[in-house]
Amino acid sequence: MTNTITVGVDGSAPSMSAVHWAAGEAHRRHAVLRVVHGHSITTPRLPSGFLVEARAAAQHCLRDAVKAAQEACPVLDVEPVLELKPGIDLLADESEKAVMVVIGVRGRGGFRELVVGSTAVALTARARCPVIVVRGRETAGGPIVVGVDGSRASEAALAFAYDIASRRGAELVAVHVWSDVVSVWGGSVPIPDLDWDAVATDERIVLSERLAGWRERYPDTPVRQVVYEDRPAQRLIAESGGAQLLVVGSLGRGALANALLGSVSHAVLHHAPCPVAVVKSE
Repeated sequence: MTNTITVGVDGSAPSMSAVHWAAGEAHRRHAVLRVVHGHSITTPRLPSGFLVEARAAAQHCLRDAVKAAQEACPVLDVEPVLELKPGIDLLADESEKAVMVVIGVRGRGGFRELVVGSTAVALTARARCPVIVVRGRETAGGPIVVGVDGSRASEAALAFAYDIASRRGAELVAVHVWSDVVSVWGGSVPIPDLDWDAVATDERIVLSERLAGWRERYPDTPVRQVVYEDRPAQRLIAESGGAQLLVVGSLGRGALANALLGSVSHAVLHHAPCPVAVVKSE
């Protein structure tokens, strides 16, 4: 891994939003920003001039994106990359050496397949680094929100979220959602008589224990702990109102199980009011 951030561009408004987000993050990290555009043409027997025009359009798109990045951060080191390769393949390859890959919430042209949905999920599954989907609005001075469930992916998400919060001097909001067994209880077996207040207290203790080591590593980062019962997607979306970034793990268990591979992840990608970071554990 090198100190680079990759952003995929295709000339669409969402991809330009991704460029601005990526430029700002690269500036904070003193990283190189790689602005990449992939295009592939598979239709046979095209007019000879078509390929020339298509490549010229791709180069124009790339120049516009590089210009936007340099205008946002004049001292930024920007590398343009143009390849005759499907966008998702190019970004997956870029993720082998990047700190993160940034994309817009939807795309067109060279990245037309990068819409919120199955292919975006496929990219998060293939990428070897965190993927940032820039959607909604990033609120300056807002917190970094992270979903915590105690899994290995959750730990990776916490590591990324703490690093981002520390660099930005932002508050970290750690959201832990536990499931009410009544909602999943089936059959004729009687529901156990539980002390739900005690269960909630235990879950708060679990969250505190998960954060203990991270507090020692980042003593200057303020942390707010939030514990809810059930409805993880809705809770994460609600807590991320006014946030700079929402961070989730790509694999998990419990209330945040399969966080970017199931209903929770789809809801977050479709409805989060701020950019979303998908962090995968090794």
